[in-house]
Amino acid sequence: MVAIPGRADDTEGSPAQQTRAVTAALVQDVAALRGLRPKRPIASQVVTREQIRARLVAELDSETGDDLAAEGRALARFGLIPAGADYLSLFVAASVEQIAGFYDPATQTLFVAEGIDLAPGPAGAPASDGRLVVAHEVAHALVDQHFGLQRFLAGASAAGGLDAEMARRALVEGDASATMVEIMFAASGLRPPWGDRVSMGRIAAALRGVEPPASTAPLWLRAHMAFPYVQGFDMVAEIRRTESWRSVDVRYRRPPLSSEHVLHADKYRAYEAPVPVAAPELPGAARVYDTVIGELGVRTLVEHHLGAASRADEVADGWGGDRFALYELAPAAVGQSAASKARPSRDVGVLMTQWDTEIDAIEFFAAAQSVAHSLCATIDSVPHDLVVRAVHVQGWSCTAERRGNRVLVTVGAPRGGAAAVTDALWAGWP
Repeated sequence: MVAIPGRADDTEGSPAQQTRAVTAALVQDVAALRGLRPKRPIASQVVTREQIRARLVAELDSETGDDLAAEGRALARFGLIPAGADYLSLFVAASVEQIAGFYDPATQTLFVAEGIDLAPGPAGAPASDGRLVVAHEVAHALVDQHFGLQRFLAGASAAGGLDAEMARRALVEGDASATMVEIMFAASGLRPPWGDRVSMGRIAAALRGVEPPASTAPLWLRAHMAFPYVQGFDMVAEIRRTESWRSVDVRYRRPPLSSEHVLHADKYRAYEAPVPVAAPELPGAARVYDTVIGELGVRTLVEHHLGAASRADEVADGWGGDRFALYELAPAAVGQSAASKARPSRDVGVLMTQWDTEIDAIEFFAAAQSVAHSLCATIDSVPHDLVVRAVHVQGWSCTAERRGNRVLVTVGAPRGGAAAVTDALWAGWP
């Protein structure tokens, strides 16, 4: 964990003193609304955005640097980020761009970016944006004191991968965002209209402000940055429509297992577990990355290549399980010398998906064909009822193949070896 030095100025009316005063006041307000009694004082510091950025970069580099680099290679292979892009830089830029404050469960400290407005609004008016940011982070701090955020966020199973992590983050951020909304309405003497879906939709749309602008971040990053806040808020708002905060508390003991649980309340109520899909060994290749991207990831992949969000939602509905992996072929497998460093012609991206029904699989297979053609030129394409292959002008292929309610997508296998790659993957997928 990288420490951030706070501002030393502690004089009357200084930012540090003002932040402590606002935090102390909001702890009482949030505790009363959220129903979580503070167990200990919450420390707070004022820091610059440069310090926030430096901390995030250092932490990512020390804790997830290699994994993040491999994830970037896998995303690039599927065309989800530009080829050769520095994924760490893209990730940091998207993460830090609009941060105004954050709570660090490791140090149990609330950090507020220098310069945000913490002044109280006029009587009967909504609180300032800065105070709402602090209210959001105070909610995290109180949840941490009662449920242990570090342990909760780290508790996503390795088998659940990225998708299980996103589901837990959606609960955490949705909880804090819904608490922030209650604080906002309480400042005006009102109760939040949880039962008014139109009003809640407008608030959810406003929360999209956490999503980086399209001009600065690929869709994959924008969607995954917004998901915990927007869809997480939708999930908690739906609970609050008919139930108390205690029903939200229950989720920390029985957390959502996948983005599907966040997107579909009925799936969570049934507590339908994702179908486990393991990335098999691939002869002549090393597996360098694998995870689960879930309904959210499949939806984003389809939207990225087809450009239609509503169509992507329909295609991803019915997701049952997946494995998203990257293999690096040995140079001999692609006719290269050992000294060759031309990684793009050696990386093979794989997406193995399991669907609730064969109809769901057929719908995804149709979209997967379009994804394959988006990634590869259509020359030498061999469409079939169950298999489609497209070959890129540089000699590597894209394939989509369906067997029952399973669909396999590969990107990057050498043109003459695509069938051998897919056969090996099917053989290793029981």
